Amino acid sequence: MKQVPLRADQPIVQSLQEKRFANVPVSDIEMQSFLRQAKAISSNSLEGVFATAYVYGFWRKFSQAEDHADKLVAGWPSTPQAFYYATVCYGISCCYEKGLKAAQRLCELEPGRPRGANMLSYISLLSGAISEYARARQIMKRIGVPEAEIPSIENMRESDFLTQNGIDQSDVVRYYQLHLNVAKPFLEGKQNMHLGSDVHLCTDPEDGSQEFWINLVTSTDGITASKIDWEFSKQDFDGFSDNFKEKVWVGISLAPDDGVEPRRIQV
Repeated sequence: MKQVPLRADQPIVQSLQEKRFANVPVSDIEMQSFLRQAKAISSNSLEGVFATAYVYGFWRKFSQAEDHADKLVAGWPSTPQAFYYATVCYGISCCYEKGLKAAQRLCELEPGRPRGANMLSYISLLSGAISEYARARQIMKRIGVPEAEIPSIENMRESDFLTQNGIDQSDVVRYYQLHLNVAKPFLEGKQNMHLGSDVHLCTDPEDGSQEFWINLVTSTDGITASKIDWEFSKQDFDGFSDNFKEKVWVGISLAPDDGVEPRRIQV
């Protein structure tokens, strides 16, 4: 009987995914075991690099996860599977700007396959890239993915708001990533934390003025969401226009907010 080669996602990644979405805690000793299994796969193979990156990302060791995701992109620059894996690993290691680029490249490499559009949709939501999310949904609709829909009115309003106010969406993603980088040291200590994003227009009921809000959403127990909310965040990073800082609000806090649903996106 011919032996089936070990795949990185069977059982290593699959097992971790099951634990993640079942909200089962994993000890450091168990994670060390998973890491040994991942490193037992050839470090020169696509599967081996992916398994190692995924384990590090799940373990909240973001720098190591990012390094191995970078290896996927650099080592297999024309291989769709490498960019699929890279998008997954950038997503779980909070590297949303790189994840967005990897998903865009995946769509270029395999324009007719649903998974590219799915990954672009996934990482666009996390990074706050409204127009890219809209594009992903259009791709899904064009290639006949059943659940695809035309972007909602809310998404179109958000995209129009950026255009009308002269805000470059790449700046939105970058601004969001900068704040997430500030939060990473804290997040690294929260092994079971789920991350998502809440992006919407906020209208002042008194004067009708609008601001574009980009919030990280964290969930330490898989049920209760917390908005990220640091007041200093609005003006504390250089490199963005005054117009951008006036119109866009980004922040981080750990106060429970029942009005924000935690997003769990399985990949």
